[in-house]
Amino acid sequence: MHTVPFVHILQFSQLAKATIGIEGDPAAFAEVSFNVKANAEQTWSKRITLRPFCVSDAAAQVQMESDTPGNSISHVGATPDGKNLKGWTSQCYPLETILEDAGLLIPTSKMFIKIDVEGYECTIFPVLENFLSRMAVKPIIYLSTHAHFVKCTDEQYRKMKEILSTYKVWGKVLGSGAVAQGEFLADGGAMLATDTYLF
Repeated sequence: MHTVPFVHILQFSQLAKATIGIEGDPAAFAEVSFNVKANAEQTWSKRITLRPFCVSDAAAQVQMESDTPGNSISHVGATPDGKNLKGWTSQCYPLETILEDAGLLIPTSKMFIKIDVEGYECTIFPVLENFLSRMAVKPIIYLSTHAHFVKCTDEQYRKMKEILSTYKVWGKVLGSGAVAQGEFLADGGAMLATDTYLF
């Protein structure tokens, strides 16, 4: 079993009161489900909720693809290099809908949200503004960007930067784990936004 992409949900659930994993790739969803079931005797595994969806700006079905489903680089839409890819349809919902249905949309909760959606961040991140406005405590956001899959429009980049800049600390995550304050990544990498200390 290929477990590396899903180790985070197992780790986070050991620290959090509740963890939700949202995965639109059926092969990847089967793997993470297997890993959670394999740890069923652990008390923290009971705090994990899994949903076989993708996150989007509206409830809709989208076409996803990958050269090997389950390989952690499945993505929405066409790949520019024209590889021979396998495709499937995935049901998407807004993040707040998924959290609300799971009983996890609690405005006063401390949340950590990891967004690693292989290029679809151009669509997802700009529409988080409504979700964030409902939260009394802004969630810590870890955003992985993948410009090699999809280039965001200037407007999407502008909106992403506008949302990130509402945080006290935001920017590119450096190799040391430090955050380069205010440094926006349009060409791929990881960014962190937080109003509080992680630990």
